[in-house]
Amino acid sequence: MSQARNALRALALAVALAALPGSILGCQEEAKGPIPAGEELGEGPIFSAMPSGVPQLISVCQRLSARGASHKIARAFCANGLPVISGITDVYELLGLEFNGPVGRAAQHFPNGNPGFAFVAHSSSLSRRLVSSLNPRAIVMTQPGTRFDTEPGFVVTAFTRGERFVELMAHDVGLDTVEFFLLHFEQACDAAPGGCTPTDLHTERTERGWVAWSLYDETDLRNTIFDCAVCHEHGYRDAAVRRKGPLMFELNGLWPHWLYNPTYFPGWEGRPGGPGPFLENMSTYVAAHATQAEPIGEPYAGVPGPNVYESRPMSLEDLIEGNGFGNGFDRAAYRNDGRGDGLSDLGDEVLRALARAGLLITPPAAADNPFDPGRLAAAVAAMKDYRKGVSQELADITDVFDPEALHLVGLGVQPDASAPEILVEACTQCHHERLDQSVTRARFTLELPLLPDLTVTEAIRRLELPPTHPKAMPPHRLRELLPAERERVTLWLRQLLDTRANKTPVSLPQASFEQAPSGIVGIGPQTGPVGAKTYLAHMRAAVPTVNAAPVEYRFEALEERAGATSSKWQISPFYVDTGLEPDVVYRYRVLTRVGEQLSEASDPASVTLEPGTQYHGSEAGPYGSPKVCSKNEDCEGAGNCFLDAPLGCDCLEAAPPQGQVCVPRCKVDVDCPQLLGIALQCTAGYCRPGT
Repeated sequence: MSQARNALRALALAVALAALPGSILGCQEEAKGPIPAGEELGEGPIFSAMPSGVPQLISVCQRLSARGASHKIARAFCANGLPVISGITDVYELLGLEFNGPVGRAAQHFPNGNPGFAFVAHSSSLSRRLVSSLNPRAIVMTQPGTRFDTEPGFVVTAFTRGERFVELMAHDVGLDTVEFFLLHFEQACDAAPGGCTPTDLHTERTERGWVAWSLYDETDLRNTIFDCAVCHEHGYRDAAVRRKGPLMFELNGLWPHWLYNPTYFPGWEGRPGGPGPFLENMSTYVAAHATQAEPIGEPYAGVPGPNVYESRPMSLEDLIEGNGFGNGFDRAAYRNDGRGDGLSDLGDEVLRALARAGLLITPPAAADNPFDPGRLAAAVAAMKDYRKGVSQELADITDVFDPEALHLVGLGVQPDASAPEILVEACTQCHHERLDQSVTRARFTLELPLLPDLTVTEAIRRLELPPTHPKAMPPHRLRELLPAERERVTLWLRQLLDTRANKTPVSLPQASFEQAPSGIVGIGPQTGPVGAKTYLAHMRAAVPTVNAAPVEYRFEALEERAGATSSKWQISPFYVDTGLEPDVVYRYRVLTRVGEQLSEASDPASVTLEPGTQYHGSEAGPYGSPKVCSKNEDCEGAGNCFLDAPLGCDCLEAAPPQGQVCVPRCKVDVDCPQLLGIALQCTAGYCRPGT
């Protein structure tokens, strides 16, 4: 019966596609998107409320044809009738990502017949809640060259057990654009009494036996929680050059949440001598999945194996950097020379400040192992029992985070934040002016003059829904507010409505700073050894007591100095100014207002960011800083001297203002490590910057 149904679907699709001029090429009329105007779909019913199957595929193919798309996904799904897809390996085969090469240590020793692949144990993606060290997210991609090579027409897939979709991305050579898709699939258990069990969702069962599938593009998803542009085009709102593309927070050997075994790929770790390798997450995976017959676990996510030791995060890094996406968030963050840093190099304090200010999607946790120890141990035990046959059914393995510490893993907000700060941190990712303003989601804005009363009322209603309700704000997939935090926000929104309705005059005191401007210095992203730091200033205004009326704040940079920027009027008393420079005095003041009533400006406050430069990159020491020393013995051992300095290091005063640092010994120039942007030469027995 299923074969006959598939044959009829294929025939219907072939007939429909044949009616398009030039198959997927040349159609001049784009079909309208399937999302009805005025309706924003929650996560639960989204796919059941949208077209599916062959009619949905025809709509996608019409849109691809209208814009002249010719990437691999367009060709695979629209050029040769209805694809036959019953599992994740069919997706790989369809997109030219078949595994035809060796397994084991040679699996990613390119070139061979395999695609690149990597597993990550903690993610900032849509699947953050489900991804863990025993349920990693699998990234399979076009086989990359080196980080200096482009791969025109590349394609990338992302799959997480427990999700009902595969994320797809393709580069279109002709248009030089990247497009995103979601392949939603159904399993036989969907029709079973009680639906699918953890065994159906979190084991190899979910990787095959699909009974139906539907393809959705960015047009379909743009007014939903699955909108790709939220992260992949606007992940960092202050990016100098924005280009939709793949993202990767952790680059250049800083892979604390990725599964990898450096002994499988000697020489490819991007930061030799630095922190890592980070093996705890991989060890947890093996502990959960290993059996006597499969001592490092089963083939996972359609990747033949056992394969966990072959996971190679540098494959994704090479693809991102080699194809000109910078660090994934800001194409202009550094030269495309394979040495620029990812956002994680900025340090957790910088990342959290950017996210708190609504400038950055929530980064991954700072901890290498971000899971609650007791909950993770229970999940590992459950998977171990299932894999070894002790239990015939798998228990839930997704409850691995401490519910009181969700802010540490990107699923909560800063503790003790005010209501406006909660709204900014929890909502700005999906609600800001650079996103598509034609969809209904854009009605909810954090610019008070543009926020209608009806939208405020609807926001209150959705904030008071059960947290896992498909219409709840914020979406449970992305954020979870504690009950006290929800109450704080709804009270503030009601006060906003009351203030507007009553128009009660208020008396505003002079504005002031609760936290005067202060600097944060992070390493990277950058373009060379000079200016290798990132300089920010963050500040917080004092919240005035004005009969509970919602207050707005404006932070003003008082002089036109390098990088200084004044804020718009904003509801949060917290502000971050980015793109500053060292050894410059920056002065700020803050004003407040309620409606049209304006306060007296605060007294000015100034900050001078740390001056100086430093060596940078993968040359020595943790996080790119040369090892500071007082004697030669301090330069011995991993992390203290350059791994690619064959003659070792001595302690010399070589890099003021840091003082004495470990410097490689040499006899000839080739003994010197290759530093970022620095031509080192052997001078008087030591590697020195050339002229």
